[in-house]
Amino acid sequence: MAKKTVSDLLSKQRCKKWLESTGFDDVKSAKNESCDLRAKKDGKDYYIEIKYSSKEKGEDFFGTVMLTEMHKAIENKSNYLFLICRGNDKIDNWFFKLFTVEDFLKYCTLTTPIFHYRIHQTESQELSVPNFGKKSTLASEELINEMWQDFKKWKTGCKL
Repeated sequence: MAKKTVSDLLSKQRCKKWLESTGFDDVKSAKNESCDLRAKKDGKDYYIEIKYSSKEKGEDFFGTVMLTEMHKAIENKSNYLFLICRGNDKIDNWFFKLFTVEDFLKYCTLTTPIFHYRIHQTESQELSVPNFGKKSTLASEELINEMWQDFKKWKTGCKL
């Protein structure tokens, strides 16, 4: 079974180039930092989270922001930025907009927490539970019930 991958390499390359054109330097990919890029401007270090759309046109940007990214953002409000961009390899005229954390939060809502699943399938079509990493927390009835109780508190005004 061929593995399908989605790469954000093009958007990172275009964002790097755009950031450098607006005065940022030392722009590089971030590793395990709850952001996509690290950069400097006027002697200040920045975390930059890219939100990318490959649609050729449209009025809306829509996507998700992980809780880890949001937490890193609010803990580093003075030097964390969100960069939305639109374009693809066929579009010469990319769109970029940089947001502070406070400005970006105006566009965000909390919907529902998401569970990720992964099922390993062998070539003979047998299924098995993969080895999850140390940073993963396995879902359980207890965890789901605890999260549901917290979630009901967050969703004020909604009938759940």
